[in-house]
Amino acid sequence: MNPINGILSTTRYRIWTGCSAVILIAVVVHTAFGISLFRQSPQSSPSPPASTVNRGIKLSKENGRNLASANSQNHFSLQDFSRQQRGQRPSSDRTSYPTWEIESQFKEDVFTFVRIQYDSIGRGRRGGQWRNDYPDCDWNFSVRLHELTSIKVDPNGKVIRLTDQSLFDHPFIYFSNINRMSLSEPEIVSLRKYLLKGGFMMADDFWAPESWKHVYREMKRVFPDLEPRELPRTHEIFNIVYDIQGVPQVPSIIAWNQGHTFEYWHGDPQGDEAPHFWGFFDKNDRLMALLCHNNDIGDGWEREGENKEYFKTYSERVSYPLGINIVTYIMTH
Repeated sequence: MNPINGILSTTRYRIWTGCSAVILIAVVVHTAFGISLFRQSPQSSPSPPASTVNRGIKLSKENGRNLASANSQNHFSLQDFSRQQRGQRPSSDRTSYPTWEIESQFKEDVFTFVRIQYDSIGRGRRGGQWRNDYPDCDWNFSVRLHELTSIKVDPNGKVIRLTDQSLFDHPFIYFSNINRMSLSEPEIVSLRKYLLKGGFMMADDFWAPESWKHVYREMKRVFPDLEPRELPRTHEIFNIVYDIQGVPQVPSIIAWNQGHTFEYWHGDPQGDEAPHFWGFFDKNDRLMALLCHNNDIGDGWEREGENKEYFKTYSERVSYPLGINIVTYIMTH
């Protein structure tokens, strides 16, 4: 979609607005009333993956929408990646993931999961930290957003840098593992312009106070006159579609397999292992940036089929509900 491109024609803007309104009304109604998969009743409990190979995951036995067969015409089986060692993983096979055709009238007006490529300090200026959880995270979330809502979604997603002109064609951008992110001055200027024009950034998977200090410094370069505010649990991103239950925190499956809910390799938590959701707001109090500190929301998307308990505890309870809430929130605000 093209909500923030300042050079859009009036006609183009009206088309986008009309399409968005129709889609978003359908999303809210369809998701809130037609899908009860994350708000389980006492009589209904989620059905986990039948195996780690078959990722046809049914989340609700009764009224809930079927995650992997939400589209009744297509039963999708997502590829399994069993990764037992951190940093060791096979290559992702795109053909093992679902895809779909975008209707011609929506070719220019679909939601695209846009991941930002950035440079990092340490381990080489052009390090690969931006690739964390990629591409499985991006593909899985796109599949679930497509299946569980009425939003028109690009199945492939996109990776761009902040200086790419296509940045302004997308309302949502995603950063991962930003504890050593280093933005150039042109990237800072572009990100500031993008956010002030109506764009939204989600930053995920950075842990411990030292990581927060680094991210804070980078964001203050973007907005020298703004201070982040921590979002309370009453904020709409926690309940606009799905009411998030319990602590909204997701550790990586590697940390979880070690018996932890905190990713200690990022640094000493210094007594604070709680999740924090920091927001930067514009002068109209619009949420422009959401920084998910002490969280790995993306691992709940990437690793959804690897372990039944991890799926139920984190992918189903936090990662997917929160992701859908965030997309719905930014598209309606």
